[in-house]
Amino acid sequence: AYRAVPIGSTGSSAGVAGFMRVSNPKMALLGVAMMFAVQVVTEPLTNMAPEAERSYYDMLSAMGPWMVLTSVIAAPIAEELFFRAVLAGDVATVRGAVPAAFLSSVIFAAAHFSHWVQVVPAFLGGLVLAYVFLSTRSVWCAVFVHFVNNLVSQLYFLYSPSYESFSRPLYGMISNGLVYGFVYATAAMLLVVVLVIGYVRLSRRYGRKAESYLASESEAVAEAVEDRPRIISEEGLEDTYL
Repeated sequence: AYRAVPIGSTGSSAGVAGFMRVSNPKMALLGVAMMFAVQVVTEPLTNMAPEAERSYYDMLSAMGPWMVLTSVIAAPIAEELFFRAVLAGDVATVRGAVPAAFLSSVIFAAAHFSHWVQVVPAFLGGLVLAYVFLSTRSVWCAVFVHFVNNLVSQLYFLYSPSYESFSRPLYGMISNGLVYGFVYATAAMLLVVVLVIGYVRLSRRYGRKAESYLASESEAVAEAVEDRPRIISEEGLEDTYL
């Protein structure tokens, strides 16, 4: 019988293929644009807690050169391997794309929790990264999107002469309110349209895989039970399985 293999399992051929698969350039660029859209859409929320941004700025200042190694290089690789390739990949095969993306994004947001205003951006970012991974089945594509997002953030920090410059909101950079409104609306529309349509399509694709996986698991259990040797009880009245 056909036996589906979780694409996130590192010990499976499907998992290894997912790690080594050549990234999709179009999806990678779309993912980068969507991560930027997350920053734009959630900026009004994060501006409600300037102390959180100040804490983040102080943390970056204290990290020094380690910032590049940990935030830009190590974090994207380690987090995408766990949250997307292992967690989202395995859950998607068994339960479908939407539960996998939601669960992995919730845990991803919890892992990045240091202030309540950071929960929403982290959750939406997790949805974007899960969408990129589940669409391409390439962990390296998700790593690239994560890497570019963190790199831009760190470059913005490095080239900001002061905290005031670093914390300046987008609407402060765009003097024209109509232009800012257009940018914000475009970012919000991009997120909503791509994620809704994308996850509808993914739910159909991974829904069939989940059904095949669960059916194969049931068949495997039934076959294992049938193949187990039977013994007769001492009274000879009933038989049981070893």
